[in-house]
Amino acid sequence: MMTHVFISYSQKDAKRRQQIADILESAGITSWFDEKGIALGESLEERIFPALQASKCVVFVLTKNAVRSDWVRREIQFVQKNGIPAHFISFGNLELPEDFPKNITGIKRVAVRSRFTVKQRKDFLNDVARVYFEKRAPVVTVVNLKGGVGKTTLAANLFGCAHDYLRKSVLLIDLDPQHNLTQLLLDKEKMSECYATSKNVMAMFRGAGVVDPEVVTPSNVERVLERCVVPLKPSSENEPLFHLIPGTFEVITYFLGERHQHFRRDAPTWMNFKRFIAYCQRHYDIIAIDVNPGATLMTEVALSVSTHILSPVRPDRFAKYGLTLLESLLEKIEGDYSELKRLVIMNGVERAGPDQIEIELRHELSDHSIPNQRIMATRIAHSTRLVAKQAKPGRKDLTLELAYHGGFGAHAIQTDLRAAANELIGELGV
Repeated sequence: MMTHVFISYSQKDAKRRQQIADILESAGITSWFDEKGIALGESLEERIFPALQASKCVVFVLTKNAVRSDWVRREIQFVQKNGIPAHFISFGNLELPEDFPKNITGIKRVAVRSRFTVKQRKDFLNDVARVYFEKRAPVVTVVNLKGGVGKTTLAANLFGCAHDYLRKSVLLIDLDPQHNLTQLLLDKEKMSECYATSKNVMAMFRGAGVVDPEVVTPSNVERVLERCVVPLKPSSENEPLFHLIPGTFEVITYFLGERHQHFRRDAPTWMNFKRFIAYCQRHYDIIAIDVNPGATLMTEVALSVSTHILSPVRPDRFAKYGLTLLESLLEKIEGDYSELKRLVIMNGVERAGPDQIEIELRHELSDHSIPNQRIMATRIAHSTRLVAKQAKPGRKDLTLELAYHGGFGAHAIQTDLRAAANELIGELGV
């Protein structure tokens, strides 16, 4: 069967279905639906589910008719059971009934009044095309083996800008045992809740089982994601996602004893992580992993799935050393990292302009002996706004303390962060 996107709809909504099919066709995406895919006399049951199974993804056309349709509900259940990527388009002022399948209620939905706006059409096509054409989100490990470079705070702000101003869906993963990114973004109440429910990065390795590990499979990977992810902002229709998988000191378990016990290439822990990241690459625009400033197992684990490295650097006499150590690490660990793209960004520099140390450092780091390394043009000047401030209790938007949100005297750092986010997104190609 040819590659296609399956359109699920109520027979009473043929015009809505055709609107979706026409939008997909305009982007070179082939659609499949019952009227087009089933010949006269063929069994609906025998054709529908094989067509669902063979689809790259499914678009559900949700209307008042569709949410009452047994066929639509059966197709949703089939998609959930088989881990097939799904997109939901709701028409009109639609309220999902209480008995509707629960785990789609938290999924991003595009709410269309009658016809798609230009922006809705663009966002919808981007989401579907990423799966249909097998475009994978870049995975960026934020790392410098020299500490004190402002790595975690800068990462939260840069990827926050990518979400807030450039409307990208972003997943942050905190793989640092000290979990500083988690402490920066979550208030104490939310952190306590995550601790009590074991909502953290361990689910990527163990599956959704809290006590007994389980294998991550296409049928349960969505449940694993729900088990560990924390929305950083209230979810709403038509909005990109901004999620965090909190860190925990418990990952220190994987540092103890023989590393190959958990992370030999065929180990369940290792396979679970790779399957999980591959799934997330189909559902977010960017995945960013924060690791500690050391040559640890978690750094190696993050690098193994990464497409890019982002290394913040402060211009001082020891600045290059952390990147030299990182290069040595890549030469020693198992795997081919020749295609890994490396970005360096100057952080905490003088706002007036590059001083002599920064000029010399840029010259040294422009050495072409390090493959695929590029020094970003954007500079992040020192700012008292760019400091670690934990989210205030009771806020639904956990990003409000980040510097890119502004406030009195924040215009300069906002400008820096937006420029850096724009340049970063260009480098990532999203």
